[in-house]
Amino acid sequence: GGPGAPDELDASASPNAPASPDASALPAPSAPPDPVEARRRAQADTLRDAFAAVDPDDLSPREALEVLFRFKEMAGGGPGSGIE
Repeated sequence: GGPGAPDELDASASPNAPASPDASALPAPSAPPDPVEARRRAQADTLRDAFAAVDPDDLSPREALEVLFRFKEMAGGGPGSGIE
């Protein structure tokens, strides 16, 4: 058939190409997850979701301040936390 005919083979396809990637090209297995890092990521996800749910145009100044304090508490803010 002509160009674009269904029976035409893709010129970039090689009949000798392996069906799966070479094992040396695969990423090395990762180390077991660090529980502290896992907790930090979960906390960041929770904080990100809470932040996304806030519409600042719907908040009074007082409500906005309360939201900021809630976010600070969720992030573990306090003395010695680096979030003060």
